[in-house]
Amino acid sequence: MANKANVLVVEDNTDMRTAVTQYLIDNGYVVRSASSAEAALEKDYPSSSDIAVLDISLPGITGITFTKVLKEKGFDGPIIAITARDTVEDKVVGLEAGMDDYLVKPFDLRELVARINAQLRIKGTHHGLANVKTTHFKIEPKRHKFFQDNIELKLTLVEYRLMLKLMQHAHTAVSTQDLIEAAWGDDAATSNPPIRIHISNLRNKINDTNLTRIQTVPGIGYMLQD
Repeated sequence: MANKANVLVVEDNTDMRTAVTQYLIDNGYVVRSASSAEAALEKDYPSSSDIAVLDISLPGITGITFTKVLKEKGFDGPIIAITARDTVEDKVVGLEAGMDDYLVKPFDLRELVARINAQLRIKGTHHGLANVKTTHFKIEPKRHKFFQDNIELKLTLVEYRLMLKLMQHAHTAVSTQDLIEAAWGDDAATSNPPIRIHISNLRNKINDTNLTRIQTVPGIGYMLQD
C-alpha cells in the first residue's frame, strides 16, 4: 500500500541518491531527487514535498545552509540529515540549523524508512490537537506555532514536539524515553537521539539561562515549571 507522502532527496553522490530514491519508491513514497540544493530549488521541489532527506556536505549550497533556506521559505516538513560526519559538533550545527533527525553513513535503508515514517506519523498526530497553554507558553498545533508571553518563537520540529510534551505534563517529570518517543517516534529509543542538545537549544530559545523553566530531573528526565 502506498504511503503517498512526497519525499525530497538531495544527495550529490549518484549511487547513494539512486539507492535511496529507488528504495523509497519501492516502499510507496513519491520521490523527487536532486544532486544539489540549487537544482532542487530551481525545480521548486520543496513546495510539493512533505519531508526532506538532505546530505549535509552538498557542493555549493550545503545541507546546513539549504535547511535554513527551506525554513525561511516556510517549509514546515521534517528534515533528516544524512552524513558521513559523526561528531557532536556536526550534530549540533545541523540541529541548530533546523534539522530534525540525523543518520550517519553508512546506514541501513530500512532505518531511513523507519525514521521517515516516525517523523510523518508524529507530525500528523500533532496536527489535530487542541491548543495547549501554560502561564507563559502557548502551542497551537493546527498552525504549528509556539508562543512565549504572546510572542511567537521559531522552534525546530523536534524542539516543538519536546515542548509540547513538556507543556502537556507541566509540573510533572517526564521521562527521557517518553520525550524521545514524542519527538522521534516509538522506535527511536534504540537509536540514542541527541535529546540533550535539543533541550539545550530549547532552553536558549526561551531564555532559560538559570535552568528554572525546563528542569533536569536526575534519573528520570525533564520537567517544565511554568
